[in-house]
Amino acid sequence: MSERKRFTLTSPTEAPSPTTHRVRSEYVEEAWLPYLGPAALTFARRCDLVLSNQSSCGVEVTRWATQLGITQDELISAANRLARYGLAQWNGDNFVLSRHWPPVPAAITTDLHRVALLALEDA
Repeated sequence: MSERKRFTLTSPTEAPSPTTHRVRSEYVEEAWLPYLGPAALTFARRCDLVLSNQSSCGVEVTRWATQLGITQDELISAANRLARYGLAQWNGDNFVLSRHWPPVPAAITTDLHRVALLALEDA
């Protein structure tokens, strides 16, 4: 699954909306964690920390996965899960992570929708 061995991490340049929350906020941990899982949230927070000091960063999948205590496939799945929820996007070999996240949409918070979303494979 893990075809990417390296990619560039960046963030959008637009200003955050007043209704969004920092990736490393308590709200994101409490509200988004059940949908993203610990690997994706930890990866996002690590990305946010890096982006707080520089505008872009080369991500070596093997090294980052080892540092986060996950496999390479889990790291790529985490990135893809963030993209699936619209919190990031792939632009070729660039992974663009939003550093301010919206509230969890009410439409996905029902038990039925949550189960369906979590059943999707992170391709």
